[in-house]
Amino acid sequence: MSGRSFLLDVAGGRRRIRVFEAGDGPPLVFLHGAGGLVEESPFLAALARRWHVFAPLLPGYGDSEGGDTLPDMLAITLHSFDVIEALGLARPYLVGHSMGGMIAAEMAAVAPHDVERLGLIAPAGLWLDDHPIPDLFATLPHELPELLFHDPALGERLMAPDGDLDNPKFLEAFMIRNARQLTMASKLLFPVPDRGLAERLYRIRARTVIVWGEDDRMIPRYMAKHFAAESPAPSSSRFPPPGTWSSSRRPSPSWRRWRGWIRRALPPAIAGGPAPRLRRSGRLAALPSAPRPRTGCHPTRRSASVIRASLFPLRSGKG
Repeated sequence: MSGRSFLLDVAGGRRRIRVFEAGDGPPLVFLHGAGGLVEESPFLAALARRWHVFAPLLPGYGDSEGGDTLPDMLAITLHSFDVIEALGLARPYLVGHSMGGMIAAEMAAVAPHDVERLGLIAPAGLWLDDHPIPDLFATLPHELPELLFHDPALGERLMAPDGDLDNPKFLEAFMIRNARQLTMASKLLFPVPDRGLAERLYRIRARTVIVWGEDDRMIPRYMAKHFAAESPAPSSSRFPPPGTWSSSRRPSPSWRRWRGWIRRALPPAIAGGPAPRLRRSGRLAALPSAPRPRTGCHPTRRSASVIRASLFPLRSGKG
């Protein structure tokens, strides 16, 4: 991703986090999933063609620090608002994937007047006893490609430099990185990813779009209707076309079609009105009222797992 990476002091120096920044346009904050994020992510690069993207890493991911000050869901939610404030942003577009979608939804529920545009990509946060999701904390490295990638064979090649998930060097780096990352993720996801979000979704007022891969094996797409049903905010559940891409390959035609959809779902401005701006004088940027989008699920006939395959960090030694 063409841009910059910097460390940001948050909450009066209580935490120091890594932020990836790229692009030009309306500000958009992207919250990553439990697998983390790499700076050269093609997903961020594609978003940066349309928006001014800020992607902060949670403490425990990369060289972000201060996780000991974040004991639970509420603390992590407030931390995310602290990050936005430290960046000098006012009501940016907020997009989250998986665990990051859980955090983004919490932010929109806790402070409904501070989040006007919300994008949830296969968000975690709901739990159905009749439909348990896989236990990420009990999953072995060789089981991850089948779980996280539309094309497991490609997933193996992307996760390990030589495609060998039994390579001792890969396993060592993977285990060290995962131990740090999952320590933070466990505060939200262990033993199950349920911290009462379902009881707060009714508070969301942001214009919301929900995106899911039709054959997502980690968090199945039937969760989309539960997110949409519990939230009174306008929402649209869409299922992108199939395909897999990575930080080592150019985005596929399927990704380009998905990118076109997300552009329409989260336009930089509505009806020619002003888009959210960086805070200049302490005042919040205003958004014009938006027309209500169509609601409901729109599944494609073919399977898709574009999002999870593209957002999972692919190489050892990366944050």
